Amino acid sequence: MVCAANIATSSIVTEMIKSLSLEQAWKDITWKRVTEEIGGLPSVKIHCGVLAVGRTKSAQSGNISKKKM
Repeated sequence: MVCAANIATSSIVTEMIKSLSLEQAWKDITWKRVTEEIGGLPSVKIHCGVLAVGRTKSAQSGNISKKKM
């Protein structure tokens, strides 16, 4: 079963990073900001925002490391 909050937070993170550089996205995108952008989450769904940001930063860390080489 798919979690609507997980889909929503992942989608908003995607929209938020489209116009940002990797470095700017790394600094600016936080789970609190994601939660605010979608109009809030119930406390039992906060982890969805944390996961969405964590997955994004994990992917970014590989790209940032490659750029520095």
